Amino acid sequence: MTGRPSKPDLDVTYISQRPLYHGYWMDYPNDVPTFWVPDKNVPDGKRTVTKEEFHRLIKHQPAEGDEVTFTAHVRNNGFAAAPATDYKLYIDDKVVAAGQLKALAPDEEAAIPFRATRVSKWPLGRSLRVAARSSAASLTSTSSACT
Repeated sequence: MTGRPSKPDLDVTYISQRPLYHGYWMDYPNDVPTFWVPDKNVPDGKRTVTKEEFHRLIKHQPAEGDEVTFTAHVRNNGFAAAPATDYKLYIDDKVVAAGQLKALAPDEEAAIPFRATRVSKWPLGRSLRVAARSSAASLTSTSSACT
């Protein structure tokens, strides 16, 4: 094969979530899972806690009413410029936002933010995906778990 393909290649490189919540902070002394929280008043800076105490002290997922921003990062990995392209954001199979992605030069990236408010009936593990298509470019979609 000679030469490079002369087409754009739009890809969702990742979808971020803000605010970012800490995962579980655990150590495994003697192969026993142990939760801990930061504590500047102890020598190693970590205080061992029960799982219940950890959940009470550390926020690790959005609560009902919290605003969460998901940002899809779209990159043109092709060797030609991608024209402005219409896109849709889906949570599960429902369109939750739509717009137009600006034209992207090769190796250029753009961000598509989406704000959502956490409600009690918003189950964990839902998927967020992005789809886009124009006459000159199509988008390879990716998914991210909504927490």
